[in-house]
Amino acid sequence: MQGGIPEAYAGLAQSGFAGWGQSSVVTRALHVAEAVWRAANDSSCPVRIAAGAVALAESR
Repeated sequence: MQGGIPEAYAGLAQSGFAGWGQSSVVTRALHVAEAVWRAANDSSCPVRIAAGAVALAESR
């Protein structure tokens, strides 16, 4: 993405990408499929659903 981020947003982008790829925990397609299934079948489901261990950790 070199050169693709305007200078005004460089700091924000750098903080957003910091640590990206350093986690050993990965959200798998199955995690997303389970969240989609829940959204489609559970009327008490919230509008936003965390999918996978990474999302669950970040939502806390």
